Amino acid sequence: MITTCFFNFRPARDIHIVQELQDVDTMERQSVSFLCEVNQVDVDGRWYRDDCRIRPGDNIKIRHQGKTHTLSFKSVRPEHAGEIRFTAERVSSYATLTVKELPVQIVRPLRVKIAMYHHRGLLECQVSRANAQVKWYKNKKELVSSKKYQLVSQDVYRQLTIDDVCSSDEDTYTCDTGDDKTSCQLLVEGEIYVDTSRL
Repeated sequence: MITTCFFNFRPARDIHIVQELQDVDTMERQSVSFLCEVNQVDVDGRWYRDDCRIRPGDNIKIRHQGKTHTLSFKSVRPEHAGEIRFTAERVSSYATLTVKELPVQIVRPLRVKIAMYHHRGLLECQVSRANAQVKWYKNKKELVSSKKYQLVSQDVYRQLTIDDVCSSDEDTYTCDTGDDKTSCQLLVEGEIYVDTSRL
């Protein structure tokens, strides 16, 4: 007895990209969408950023409707920047996401500070981004870390500590982010003057 077997082979689908991804150049915190269209419906697709698969979440939405596949960011951040890739079976489309950081702003400015003579003076302000680089100035002279001056960056706080405060430290101090700046006056109290002519 001869048994005849029949196999139902599905021919490989000829999938190709109809609409390629487009590069996006945007500012931080803006909404962004990437759209890719293939030539057939019911095609499973995957999204990647720099070869790391993108998963949907509160800030990232992935949609598939008919032949159209969409990746959306509700609010992009600098760390989202990179190569965006859509892959469906053996075909892929690529685009570059460029995210420009917002200007660094002073959130809480410096305030007038009164420091006691021969004590330590502390000036502090708050900036809008933890990785912001700042420069400190006494009048127009840039300050660098030393035994006299300690320049500290802690999260979004920027601090200038002045050791062994004396009358010559009275001046205007400025914290400059490059995009924004804040200034204040440092006042020194408690210095004792001795009239040596009477000794």
